Amino acid sequence: MKKLIYVECYFDELFINKLVDKRNNIEIIHIGSKSKVINNVINKHRNDEDIIGIIDEDPNAIHDKRLGNPTKSYDQYFNVYKVKHKKIIELKPHIEGFLLRICREVSINLSNIPSNEEDLQRITQSSKINQNRKINRLLDELINKNLTVLRELKNDILDD
Repeated sequence: MKKLIYVECYFDELFINKLVDKRNNIEIIHIGSKSKVINNVINKHRNDEDIIGIIDEDPNAIHDKRLGNPTKSYDQYFNVYKVKHKKIIELKPHIEGFLLRICREVSINLSNIPSNEEDLQRITQSSKINQNRKINRLLDELINKNLTVLRELKNDILDD
């Protein structure tokens, strides 16, 4: 059965494409917003379908009560929620902050990209982010480091 992964933005799509092996019969669908991801995961599919949503925490936004409490939490990195037999993964505080935190922890050189979240978001919000060589190199370098947090994220995406 094909696994569907709903994501908020193009940068999420690029990152997840690089993180998971596409041979795992996965389709990643960019849908545009946190609420649309949650609605599609919870309401648009049967319970037997393999659906995942990946959203940003957005700390300044109100927590969507439909998510309830996390079933798993990986410290300051991400939470996993189970809602109606479906999984929603919440990156903290958002994908840019999540990735920048990891880069700093493992001393990846950020001289070629903005090192603060707001400036990085200006770049990653482009629909052509997948063509940005600097961002692609950064994601490749991160993923090639085989970091525990990224292995855990990948496992949570691929596991039922």
